[in-house]
Amino acid sequence: MGEVDVPSVIVLNTSNQQYFIPKEDIVSVEDMVRFINEVLEGSAEARGGDGIFQRIRRIVYDATSTVVSVFKTSPLLGCFLFGLPLGVISIMCYGICTADSGDVSEETDSVRRETQDGELSDEGSDEDQDSPENMEILEGSPEHRTEVKDEKSPLEKKED
Repeated sequence: MGEVDVPSVIVLNTSNQQYFIPKEDIVSVEDMVRFINEVLEGSAEARGGDGIFQRIRRIVYDATSTVVSVFKTSPLLGCFLFGLPLGVISIMCYGICTADSGDVSEETDSVRRETQDGELSDEGSDEDQDSPENMEILEGSPEHRTEVKDEKSPLEKKED
């Protein structure tokens, strides 16, 4: 698809959207008669058509030619017509992608607070579990074994 040089001869079959363009320039009446006879006989090359591929191609061509003509005639209007909606859509997409989810439970909230305050998680690290503050001697057992104290989770602390 494109533009045709003026003056030109184009034969259009409106029943199936096919068109015919002569292969050589038409200079005389005899060239015109020969071209029309080729179209009537079916020996001329038919272009266009009514198929799905040709319809899609025609829609894409119409859209691109319209956008190009808008930018050629008035570039400022073209930037406003296409830039403003694209800017609004991109801001909306950014907001959607960076938004916090509203389904934050109390447990995840408390874990976030603990990690922000620098406190330990429920289990603590291996070094903290072996420290003397977390060890207690059980006198009820004959060997006086040592065991690690169980720390309470944030939910258990709230219940106490």
